[in-house]
Amino acid sequence: MKKILVYVTPDKRSSFFDIVVAYDSQFDVVVPYSLIDEDEVSDIIHNCVFTRHPKNLKNTAIFFGGDDPTASKKLFDAARTILEGLPEDSSVSICLEPKGASTTASACVGKIREALGGKLSGAKSLVLAGTGPVGQRIALLLAKEGSEVSISSRSKNRAASVCSRLSDEYGLEVDGVEISGEDSLAYALMECDVVVSCGSKGVRLLPKSVWSGNGSVKVFADVNAVPPYGIDGIQPYDDCVEREGRLFIGPLTIGSLKMKIHRSMVEKLFESNRQVFDIFEIYSLSE
Repeated sequence: MKKILVYVTPDKRSSFFDIVVAYDSQFDVVVPYSLIDEDEVSDIIHNCVFTRHPKNLKNTAIFFGGDDPTASKKLFDAARTILEGLPEDSSVSICLEPKGASTTASACVGKIREALGGKLSGAKSLVLAGTGPVGQRIALLLAKEGSEVSISSRSKNRAASVCSRLSDEYGLEVDGVEISGEDSLAYALMECDVVVSCGSKGVRLLPKSVWSGNGSVKVFADVNAVPPYGIDGIQPYDDCVEREGRLFIGPLTIGSLKMKIHRSMVEKLFESNRQVFDIFEIYSLSE
């Protein structure tokens, strides 16, 4: 029985990265669907469910990806609702992983948890440039672990809007802060235990001149793998490396764990026909 992964995205093009990883995870067929809207999800579900005997449905799974996490989540939520209305044996496994954000966030927070001895509860965390897909999910996972979390943006309104949506969708509180220069950056770092950089590729967000004067931060992590890195002084393969009394977690260390989590998730989709992987289920794979 061939293993079939159906890749669904609202984008014009399917993700080459996700398709390559699927094939590298030893799936036989990957079927991409692009430019999909919510009204088309039911047909995809029914085609997956009613083309194989129930005992063989574990060999079909659906992966929801895309560059817009909100649009991808709408498709995923529609699929979940449709599947919940079908008989238990008439189901296929589904996962939501837009822009590789949940696996990257899971790897990042997993390494931070390791650096802090397995405990994030009570820690104060700042996610720099955290309004993008990865930053939002890092903030969610830190908050889920009991950390007091803030995400920064150059726009206070944008940060507040993102935090409001995260609260509405996931029931977790995250604060938004505006950072417009080194003075506001230094102020935002005050009393922080954890700082994560989630800026654009090749953009330095935190100069050493700012962080070296801060005595509270215990862990720095950076998901930007293109130099210059987001945090001045970090190295790509840093794996809880200590410098000046702080622990550093580099982007390629995070990326390596991200790939392990991604492959594990895709493989687990085919363990049964009832698997559902959203952000928190994916995060559990980092433990």
